[in-house]
Amino acid sequence: MKPWGIVFDLGGVLLRVRPTWDEVGRTLGLPDPDQPWGPLGAFAPLEAYQSGRLTWPEYVVALAAFLQATPDIAVQAHAAILGELYEGVDSFLAELQAAGVPTVILSNTNAAHAEVFTDASRFPALTRVNHLLMSHELRVSKPDPDCFAHASATFTPGTEIVFFDDAPANVAAARDLGWEAHLIDPNGDARRLMRATLAPRLQANDPRP
Repeated sequence: MKPWGIVFDLGGVLLRVRPTWDEVGRTLGLPDPDQPWGPLGAFAPLEAYQSGRLTWPEYVVALAAFLQATPDIAVQAHAAILGELYEGVDSFLAELQAAGVPTVILSNTNAAHAEVFTDASRFPALTRVNHLLMSHELRVSKPDPDCFAHASATFTPGTEIVFFDDAPANVAAARDLGWEAHLIDPNGDARRLMRATLAPRLQANDPRP
């Protein structure tokens, strides 16, 4: 069997995120806007911040204006995007680690969020992953092929890569590169789907008779 490894997106696959600014606003008790703020990705400065093209102070000013709130509220809103790990992620990652499967997280994210999910006291399960690649450090975001190239470089040449992401554009881009890419529904049972997808490979890895 050829060597294989896994690349995970983080938000919506391993970690719950609030997908819209409206949900973030409700979490903070902000008044409803006249028009919905929409999904996180609809706010262009977020992507600019995550790819390193916008500084944190610049981003906070832009977010405050977008939400018609104070900078302090904007900082709270940005933090409120992140939730907790999905149920079962810890045992799932432990299973992969025990099986010796190389794993990578490839995330469109930013320094403020990374400070939270790299905190081993809060998210010890993520320390089981071999490599954590973040767009703000790479200075490029999915679905740019250069972003996927950074993940590919963590594996030995010839490794078959299985990829899980909740964004159709990212899955399509990974398939174009020859990865075995699977679309995850962040509101579904992603852990069960991933386990079922990986079961034949894990069984082939099992040295027991």
